[in-house]
Amino acid sequence: MKYYLIGYHSYEECPDEVLGHEHDFTAEDIENLLVEYILSRKDLPHKEYNFKNQLSDIMFHYEDGGGFRMFLCDKKGFVQLKYSACYKPFGWADVFDEKDWEGDRSDLNSLTKKLLRTNQLTQSTKKRGRWWIGKVKL
Repeated sequence: MKYYLIGYHSYEECPDEVLGHEHDFTAEDIENLLVEYILSRKDLPHKEYNFKNQLSDIMFHYEDGGGFRMFLCDKKGFVQLKYSACYKPFGWADVFDEKDWEGDRSDLNSLTKKLLRTNQLTQSTKKRGRWWIGKVKL
């Protein structure tokens, strides 16, 4: 089984999905499949500017059954992979400070509690909130 990361990028976080297939495909092969998919859609292109002409909508459009992703699975033999687990906590917060990004931390709180419970970490107020493990400054 070969694995393919299918998605797009922008200045924000964007969805992507890992699909599997028995055969080898290059990025150009996948782009050619995308061309085939777009040309097969009777509703594209829209005559006026419309979000449905955007690649983001074409890749993952849910109203027409999942967009390009589902075209690959339904028509081209790709399979959606099921993850056994997903660990993806909020990434901007300080892992040692429970108050940093307090409203957005979600799963990160568990990691912080485990780190603080080890009693190896101490916060020095004299060091302006820097964390120390033993004599090593973080």
